[in-house]
Amino acid sequence: MKRIAILGTGRGYDGKADVPAPIAEIVGEGFEPGLIPNRLGVFPGTPEHREINVLEYLDAGYRAEDEGYAGAFINTIGDYGLLQARTQLNIPIIGAGEAAMLLATTLGPRFSIVTIWPPALKFLYTEVLNDYRLTDRCASIRFVTADAELDDRDEYVGDMKSQRSGIIDRVVAECERAATEDGCDAIVLGCTCMAPIAPLVAARCAVPVIDGMRSGYKFTEMTVALGLTPRLPAANERAPSRSEVDKLLQAAAASLEPVECEPCEVLAQTAG
Repeated sequence: MKRIAILGTGRGYDGKADVPAPIAEIVGEGFEPGLIPNRLGVFPGTPEHREINVLEYLDAGYRAEDEGYAGAFINTIGDYGLLQARTQLNIPIIGAGEAAMLLATTLGPRFSIVTIWPPALKFLYTEVLNDYRLTDRCASIRFVTADAELDDRDEYVGDMKSQRSGIIDRVVAECERAATEDGCDAIVLGCTCMAPIAPLVAARCAVPVIDGMRSGYKFTEMTVALGLTPRLPAANERAPSRSEVDKLLQAAAASLEPVECEPCEVLAQTAG
């Protein structure tokens, strides 16, 4: 049995959260997913909090390797810490964002990102598009909610968990605009918290719709099955070691009041 670590999605650093249902439903024969939750659960709503997430996911990757997992999956389109982890880990590590976007490029020349998050979080997507040199392949980034709704994120993420028609209609409307107005050939859903509604959205869209949670996890299984380990040379700065990451996270915990990532809580509950 080959164990795959799911990094980041869960109720907290207590080891009691479950593997999200969209992943549990598609686990391949011979694989067993397990959750490695983040230590702080800080929502990446600012560039500074994004950097804390980079440390969080790098830390989770270190723990996955220490616990003997055969591979690791970063369960967020932001792929926080992915490139850093690939300079340090000896196991394959795959990000939901990278996997979904690369899959989209096999379905046509250009893809669009449709996200539940508002324009204030556009920096999360420009960052990964730049990292993967896919900016020219991205026809558009479309936002389902407005900046004023960000404080209400618990509500609309809960709507996705419950598959309420209102939020599905809003997502489908932006997908249709991306296809007809922006000319995309495929759509990448911009958050793995959209996984509960992904099949319903896909059934109503004229172009393929890619859910990063499902596609990224299966990509991880494939990479492990083929015995491949993606690696990158050290980037502009050396990735922090295990001990350095631990010290940085302790400092972060002491300097800010953690803001729980409600989408992680919702997705963990979908497994129940």
